[in-house]
Amino acid sequence: MTYCLSLDTSAHSASVAIADSSGVIGSLRSDQKQKHAEFINFAAEKLLFDLKLKLNSINVILLNRGPGSFTGLRVGIAFAKALSFSFGAKVLTMTTPELLAFEAGGVGDFVYKEDAQNSEYYFAVLKDLKFTVEPHLLRKSDQIPHLEQTSFISKGAEFNGARLLAELFIKNPAQFKTYDWKSLTPLYLKSSAAEELLILRK
Repeated sequence: MTYCLSLDTSAHSASVAIADSSGVIGSLRSDQKQKHAEFINFAAEKLLFDLKLKLNSINVILLNRGPGSFTGLRVGIAFAKALSFSFGAKVLTMTTPELLAFEAGGVGDFVYKEDAQNSEYYFAVLKDLKFTVEPHLLRKSDQIPHLEQTSFISKGAEFNGARLLAELFIKNPAQFKTYDWKSLTPLYLKSSAAEELLILRK
């Protein structure tokens, strides 16, 4: 039996889910913003306990690499790396735009536009879950090319990335990219707030 532990720490609220070949069998989403490290440890332990599983039962770790919260992404990456190193589980990843396009139906043209703060935003274009414009950072003053018959996608207040990751993996595992614990890196796209402050002071 394959068990997947699914993590998303890209948003203000983190989420954790566990799935097997039948579907999602447990899912928790934080109701507190930006306490990702505490939550994913608590949620993973609770779900495993409730489902009578152990950490070494997990064969696959599903992870959203970003873009998203700088600190949140670091927390999720560190957690996934630790589990992969300790138990040998494979790490399979998706990006935020791919997850949102899947949530929106997965078929058609999608424009991903998400606030990145400081007058910037994350931007990407997808067609049927494939990037036609890779995720990158734009200034809010930059012009977006006119795109007809597209759906704009971004995280809503109830975004549950972990559940979406698990559902997409069950439906289309080939969509994911595989990493080992050494090569796994977040899709930051921009510096942390502290790094940006240092740049401004120079």
